[in-house]
Parts: sequence; structure tokens; C-alpha cells
Amino acid sequence: NHAPPLGKSHRIVLFRLGQSAVARGDKVIGAIGVVRKPDRGGKSKAGRGQRLKIGGLAADLDSRAIVLTRRLDATAAQVWAAWTDPAILPLWFGPEGYHCVTKEIDLRTGGVWRFDMIGPDGKIWPNRHRITLHRPMTEIRYLLDDGDDSGRNPPMEAVITLSPEAGGTRLTQTLTLASAEAKTGALAFGADKLGETTLDKLEAILAG
Repeated sequence: NHAPPLGKSHRIVLFRLGQSAVARGDKVIGAIGVVRKPDRGGKSKAGRGQRLKIGGLAADLDSRAIVLTRRLDATAAQVWAAWTDPAILPLWFGPEGYHCVTKEIDLRTGGVWRFDMIGPDGKIWPNRHRITLHRPMTEIRYLLDDGDDSGRNPPMEAVITLSPEAGGTRLTQTLTLASAEAKTGALAFGADKLGETTLDKLEAILAG
């Protein structure tokens, strides 16, 4: 998976070890109620409450989300290929000094990418991306975790969108963690700086 131009404002780490580790601040290298029918006065008694619930949900998601954005000097097709070509994605994914060792890769809706992220010191970070959506040239969604299916480490969700901008492509990635505490922990150990170097590597690949 897993924040450059525009004030280098992105804040993200594109991979994880596990949610519990993020919450501890380890250096991880990656109901809305039913609307009632209107009363006889024509107004829904639940309308205001429903709006409050929706607003509360939006605030909750914002408190757990890390957003990355960058304008890339490349076409949407080029950026799409960098994310979806199994020969290209492992070349740039992950911060500077880290590299991927792929175990399984199937980059399509319903596919999975299993790999180890190897740190500069040789430390291994298991990763799994389960792809839930590939909408060509516009959107990618995947769940990322360390491959542990015990339920101890809930997955994070990554959403990548691409849109044309000023002769290039705007990439926006939203990474939603399980809790606000997990987000705070991720930022505390420098997730934003790691994300910056990851996108630097993407830009280098796109520049050829």
C-alpha cells in the first residue's frame, strides 16, 4: 500500500505490522439509525437526530483517518500501472531504505498481495493487502494487515483515488485505522515522514 508537492502535507505509512503495534507507537512499517417516516406535520421527528448521527460518524472516521495527497507529473494510466502492475508495485512500495519480498501477488478486485517489508536493519514486517476494489484509472481499495486472522489486529482500509489535475494526476490516499489512538500512535513515530519517502519513490519510478 499504506504522504510532497502541495506543502508535503500528506501523512501516511503505506504498510503495517499490526493494529496493536500501531496503537503502542511501535515503528510499524505499515449505526446510522433508520430514518422514520414523516409525521402528519410532514417533518421527520428523527431528521435532526439522523443528521447528528451522520455528523458523528463523519467525525469518528476523520479522527481515525490519515490522508495523503500529491500531484504527480504523470498520466492516470501511468500512475495506475505503478499501482497495479505486479512487476512495478514492489519496486517502489515502502519508505526509503526498505524493500519488498513478494510471496504472492494478484492485483485485481478480490486479489491479494502478501509480502515482507525488509527494513534497513534487516527486520521483517509481514504484510497482506486484500484488494476489495479496482476501478480502472480512478480508484483502488484494499484492507491491509500482517496476515494474522485471529482477529487480534483488525485490518486498516486504504482508499486510493486518481483524478486529472493540471496536466498530471492527483493521488489521494485515505488510510482508516481502527481507532483515534492508533492514528495518534502512527503519527507519533513519524508515519508522515515515512509516507513522504514512499511517494518520492513512486515519483522516481514514474519519471523513469
